[in-house]
Amino acid sequence: MIVVVGLNHETAPVAVREALAFPKEGLPEALARVREEAGLGEAVILSTCNRVEVYGRSTGSSGDAVAAFLARFHSRNLEDIAPHLYRLEGEAATGLEQMGYLADLDLGRLGGRAPTFAPDAVPWVERGESGTDR
Repeated sequence: MIVVVGLNHETAPVAVREALAFPKEGLPEALARVREEAGLGEAVILSTCNRVEVYGRSTGSSGDAVAAFLARFHSRNLEDIAPHLYRLEGEAATGLEQMGYLADLDLGRLGGRAPTFAPDAVPWVERGESGTDR
């Protein structure tokens, strides 16, 4: 099952988005922890100035566990951030409404290169144990 948990410029004020942003140097740890703590086989973290989203693949419902991870990782109370989060699982998580994140990426600034944050990983992707990307 695919799960998406996040917030964006429409659901959270700047202060909340900044509090939950992932710094580049913290992404390898964050990816490993969200996979372990939320039971995700694979995970992707998208953190821009306008949104923070965790995409994952799991065998069951894991939206609440991902939300709890976001709170713990950033030393926040879940009750404080929960009103700003959206959670999509299964078919809803793969819908076209999630394509909005592409508008936040300024690919021209990347100069044709995609940033890689985790060793031996596809950009923004922590590979599962099988080494495959889905």
